[in-house]
Amino acid sequence: MKIFLSFLILLISLSTSAGACNVFTKFNFGDVPKQINKEIPFSIFKDNFGGEKLVIPIEEICNNSELQGSFVSYLFLEGKLSQIFIERANFNDVNLMEYAKKKYGSFSIPSQVDPLNWRGGHFWDQTNARVQYLQINIHEGKSEILEINSKKYEANLTNYSKQIGAWLDQSNK
Repeated sequence: MKIFLSFLILLISLSTSAGACNVFTKFNFGDVPKQINKEIPFSIFKDNFGGEKLVIPIEEICNNSELQGSFVSYLFLEGKLSQIFIERANFNDVNLMEYAKKKYGSFSIPSQVDPLNWRGGHFWDQTNARVQYLQINIHEGKSEILEINSKKYEANLTNYSKQIGAWLDQSNK
């Protein structure tokens, strides 16, 4: 009986971890595009600001049914993974919020507000990364965003963002 119970507990724990989606630690900050592209054979696109991006459906990384329909973006600056970004748009749930709370720590929203209708964000300062969750309005709905920025490559991210901001400012003139 003890052997059967031990086997049953092991089986349950393995099936639970297999369904888990640890999309943000599948790859490490500092990885080069070729490392990731070996595991995920999608095109990496260069932009005009020195960045390279790999954008893929989350189903290519993990099989967490609660996050299906989300997209993951890996940003490489100076040839190193510097940011991981996941977006879940126009779903009638807060599954990305729940994922973020489980992974990085809970946060509260006003008790009288339905989580689907809440708009706002939360920030976690981790040892090696800065993590931000946002729930914002978009055309015809809402979007959940979870962004993880490497502290090690923070200067590169800041410079990259400044270049994009300057371009946007110039475009609006």
